[in-house]
Parts: sequence; structure tokens; C-alpha cells
Amino acid sequence: MQYQLGIELGDTTDRVSLVFEPSENSYSNDKFCSNEDEKTICKIPYQQRSSNYGFFLQQPFERQGLWYINWDVSLGLKFLSGDYKLSEDDEGENVPYSQISMNALSFTIYPYIVFGITPKSFWPDLLISFSPVVGEAVFGNAKIGDDEFDFKNGVFRRTQMLSIPTIDFDLILVRFGDGYFGLHYSNLVVDSHVSSHPKIIDGDLNELVGVDSLDLEIARNFVGFRLLFK
Repeated sequence: MQYQLGIELGDTTDRVSLVFEPSENSYSNDKFCSNEDEKTICKIPYQQRSSNYGFFLQQPFERQGLWYINWDVSLGLKFLSGDYKLSEDDEGENVPYSQISMNALSFTIYPYIVFGITPKSFWPDLLISFSPVVGEAVFGNAKIGDDEFDFKNGVFRRTQMLSIPTIDFDLILVRFGDGYFGLHYSNLVVDSHVSSHPKIIDGDLNELVGVDSLDLEIARNFVGFRLLFK
């Protein structure tokens, strides 16, 4: 397969959600907690926003007609560094921790399917892609309150099959040769709160009062422009 280099510029929101099962009567908040399989599961999102750029590799576009369908494999590498705080909407809520500090590296791999409308006689092209499963490896450490957890040997996990953990939208404004310029939106979530999946955090949880189990969910949202060189 032939691949071409591209660059993307926009706003990225990294989210790290604290997922835990509180001990009886230790914590309750209807905004963050819900009942799942007769258990109370709480998920508190923390985020970090930035304007940045990145590079990507993509197969050159080959028009198939009005309708378009293709597939590929995506490799992703992201750094999670610094403090992740509650969003403005969540500030003031009753939460056990006001922020989470991360110093980690996340590597993802997933197959994805692309389909869309690519009319030849008028503008623009609209492409949608999604993946049925994502694999992730996480290395580094996290600090939650006064407790620090090391991912010494890395954590390897995957999402539930057919959970649609990633979805992308591309609105192609201009095509030139095999390249293009357009708007791009993407969202990727690796939800590890499944009993059979490895958890990121593996330490002495007894120090975290009122918590029976603890994990982190990592997500990334991007909105911006993409330029694929011809």
C-alpha cells in the first residue's frame, strides 16, 4: 500500500476519566455515578485542552463514484503530560479529587472502515470512518491525590468488540492530485472498565478510602484542518 504524509492543525482535548466503584455510602453524585449490573460505577472526567499540530499518514484517495468505501489500519501515539482538571461545567461538583496528574505515553492501533459520498460534479466530499475495536498500550505513571501509580511494565488492553470506540468525520473542501485540504473531527475513547480487561492502575488501593476498584479511561478529541500532500 502507498501512503502519503499529511499535517493537521486544530484544537485537541485530552480526557482522563477516573472510573471507580465506591464502597457503600462512601460517595454519591448522580451526575457522575450510575448503576451497571447491580453495581454503582462512577466516572469523573478531567481534561486538558491545547492548540497544536500533528502529522499523519494516509492512503491516496481513489474515486469510486458517488459512494465510497475503503478500509485501513491506524497507528496512534500520544503524550499525556501535566495536570488534568474538571471542566467549567463540573467545577464546584462534589468529587474526591480536584485533578489528576499524568506523565504517560499511549500507543493505539485499530482497523477502521471509511464510507461516504464523493460526488464528482459538485463539492464537497463527506467521509465517515469508524473502528469496531481499539488496542492500546500505556506506559508511565499517574498521580491521584497523594497517591502515585506507576505503569512499570506497560498496560496492554483492548476495547469491547463492536463498541465503536472511534469515529472520524472529514469534509473535503479542495482536492489537488492525490492530496486534499479539509475539515476534520475525530474522537477516540479506550474504555477499560470491563472486568476481563487489564486496568491501568494496579497498586495499593487501600490508601484510597472508600474506593473498591479504580481505573482510568483515556480519550482524545480533535477538531481542526487537515492537509494531505500530493
